[in-house]
Amino acid sequence: MPHVSARVEDGVAVVVLCRGKVNALDEATIDELNDRFRELETDEAVRAVVFSGEGKFFSLGFDIPGFLGHSKTEFSRFLTKFTDLYTICSHTPSPWSPP
Repeated sequence: MPHVSARVEDGVAVVVLCRGKVNALDEATIDELNDRFRELETDEAVRAVVFSGEGKFFSLGFDIPGFLGHSKTEFSRFLTKFTDLYTICSHTPSPWSPP
């Protein structure tokens, strides 16, 4: 089940977390976000991105109970994917960057 919705309207992409009442981040959700942001980064029609959360919270953060059974290797893989997401949202030069 998708936990991320995205739409583009008049050059503005709207990406919304929709994973339950607190939008907790697990590996599948991070994968979806990475995929959406990579797609939007290459879409020449997108001039801006609004990133929000459905419901009362943007996100309460990591899905800690979901990670309790993870090995150190599995959790490390998740953190690498989360860092990739942070990078694409914050540091990667993109068509959205001002000239």
